[in-house]
Amino acid sequence: MKKLFEFREEYTTGELNETEVKANPMEQFQQWLQAAIDSGVPEANAMTIATCTASGKPSARVVLLKEINKNGFVFFTNYLSRKGRELLENPFAALVFDWHSIERQIRVEGRVEKLSTLDSDVYFNERPREAQIGAWAS
Repeated sequence: MKKLFEFREEYTTGELNETEVKANPMEQFQQWLQAAIDSGVPEANAMTIATCTASGKPSARVVLLKEINKNGFVFFTNYLSRKGRELLENPFAALVFDWHSIERQIRVEGRVEKLSTLDSDVYFNERPREAQIGAWAS
């Protein structure tokens, strides 16, 4: 096997022209997300979310972005899961969208807030039964 430090690609298609970036970062993200979807990026809404315990121990995993709205990025999790517990202790997170095939990566950092119980219930009730069972079990 090739040594890992020998792996290197030249990135040529994902150049960022700062004069073309929208003033509103949410609008910019939506444009880039749509470009990723249009380019056929598999699960373009997949994002890595990094959380930390109250003592600063980090952990990261991949979840799916479910909505973008005026308040930010929406994802769902079991409140009793590790990430749910960590966000309760320390309500800050970082997100990374890695769209390697189109040479774009987006980082988002900020405070995480719970949705209303109504919004959570609406989403849960719209999920297929198998997904609901999986959510209960996780």
